[in-house]
Amino acid sequence: MMNVSLLMIPLIIVLVLLQLGLQIFATIDLVKSQPYRDQTEFIVWILVIWLISTIGAILYFIVGRVKHETVTDARTQSDWS
Repeated sequence: MMNVSLLMIPLIIVLVLLQLGLQIFATIDLVKSQPYRDQTEFIVWILVIWLISTIGAILYFIVGRVKHETVTDARTQSDWS
């Protein structure tokens, strides 16, 4: 029984590091898009990412992430219109 739990420790450490990495990545993405957001929405997403943990970060990337128009997209659209 003791050997099984000792083998699980590295797996748990890796999973915790992945979870923290995902949350940090989501937070950085949110902060970078902050000038385009309402302040209340920004605070709500920070709370969702950090209080709901992995699911909150995944929800941010699926639902809350702002889609930015790239320069090349804008240029090609103006060329054709």
